[in-house]
Amino acid sequence: MKTLKNKFAIIAYYFAITIFFQGCVVYHNTPVTLEQATKEITRAKVKANNDETYRFKNIGLEDGQFYGLKKTKGEYVRIPLDSNEISKIVLQNKTWSTILTVSIPLLVLTFIIVAASAVATASLLAY
Repeated sequence: MKTLKNKFAIIAYYFAITIFFQGCVVYHNTPVTLEQATKEITRAKVKANNDETYRFKNIGLEDGQFYGLKKTKGEYVRIPLDSNEISKIVLQNKTWSTILTVSIPLLVLTFIIVAASAVATASLLAY
C-alpha cells in the first residue's frame, strides 16, 4: 500500500509540473515597432517607459489607434496603447515556446522513469 501511495505521489508531481510548464512562453530578443507587431498575429510583451511590463494576446490597429488584446475574466479586452509611453515590444518565439513546452515534461517523465527503475532494481538486489 505504501508503494502505491508513492507511485501516486510521483504521478501527481509529474502532472503538476506538466501543467505548470504548459504556459511557457518564450519571446524574441529583438524589439519590434508597433506597426510590425500588428502584422504578426502572435503574443506580445510590451515594456512601458515606467518599467511596467504588459503581456497581450496580440496587438491590433483600429481607426488609427493601437491596442493590445488581453484576456480578463474570460473576456477579451482592448487596451489602448500610446506609442510615446512604450519603450520596447517583443514578440513570442513560437518555435522555442513549443520546444520547451514539450521537452520539459518529457525530461521530467524520463527522470521519473529512470528513478523508479533504479529504486526497483535496488530493492530487487536487496533481496
